[in-house]
Formats: sequence, C-alpha cells, structure tokens
Amino acid sequence: MAKARETEMFFIILEVGKCYEHAEATRKTYEGDGKYRYFTSSQPVYVGKFVRQTKEGERGGMKVNSFFNNQGNEVKIKYSDDGNTVFREVECKGNSGGRRKSKKQKRKVKKTSRRRLR
Repeated sequence: MAKARETEMFFIILEVGKCYEHAEATRKTYEGDGKYRYFTSSQPVYVGKFVRQTKEGERGGMKVNSFFNNQGNEVKIKYSDDGNTVFREVECKGNSGGRRKSKKQKRKVKKTSRRRLR
C-alpha cells in the first residue's frame, strides 16, 4: 500500500500511441509469485505519447531507452541499471504527436463561371 505522499507506478510494457508518466521507484514491495509493487515519493513527470524503444547490448549489460513525443518534442528516458524505471498510463495532454491543426482552416472555394439558365 502506498504511504502518504507516494504514488504507485508500474513496471509495464509500453504500447505505441499511448501516453505515460515516468518516475524512478523509490520503494518496491514483494507481493509473492515474482510480482512486485513499485512506489515513488517524487512527482511523476508527463513524458507524452510512446513512439519506440531501443535496446543495446546483451542480457547482463543491456541499455534500454524509450522515446516519447510530448507535443512535438522528443523525450528520451534511459532505463536505470537497478530496474527502478517505472511508468503509468495517463490521458494524453494537448497535441501529443500527429499533425497540428490550425485554429482557422480556410476552405478553398473553386471559382466557376456562372451561366444564366434560360
């Protein structure tokens, strides 16, 4: 159970197109059957819409990075070696990726010659 001023976060597989907050876990508890619960005392940071993940190296020394689109800015999260990099899925804020739409979209009207009908 989360203590006062702690937020529960999750060690999850990220899904492309979904939005997340990130934090480093400051505490984890063992729940049995190889399952843990992760908590952070720091404020989770909105990182945006998940785009891709890269993995370099082999099992013992693998470096993992996740990339997010936060309103047109690329955010790179480097996973910690101790396995405390955690996320939680949240609603997307603003325009997290994709095309920006102008407030006023002008319609182009095709001019045609007018004929009088008799």
